[in-house]
Parts: sequence; C-alpha cells; structure tokens
Amino acid sequence: MNKIKQLPVWKLFLCFWLIAIIFLHNRVLVLLKDYDGQRRKGIDTVFDSSKYNFRNMDFWNRKK
Repeated sequence: MNKIKQLPVWKLFLCFWLIAIIFLHNRVLVLLKDYDGQRRKGIDTVFDSSKYNFRNMDFWNRKK
C-alpha cells in the first residue's frame, strides 16, 4: 500500500508564516520605519493609513 506521510501541524503553520513573511516583509519594514520615526520624535505613535499606498489595505477606511 502507498502511505502518504502527513506533515505535523506545527510544520504547516511554520510554512504558512514563512510564506506570509516573504510576501509582507516590504510592507512591514515601511511601517516599522514610520513607527520608529514617530517614537524618536517623541510623539504618540499613530497609524495613518492615508500615508501609504499599499494594495488591498483599505480595510481601515471601510465603513461598517
């Protein structure tokens, strides 16, 4: 019989997170740079989505 070896759940989650990090790393670095800049200036850190032109990230502006 042919047995298919299943991956443990933790390996599946690890693969998912690694793929997500690869696709999102540029966005994360831009947002982290802005956050760090706000902290260095001593102002309250506030996320302003209008500063960024990321694709598919308009859910902060959607009305419920």
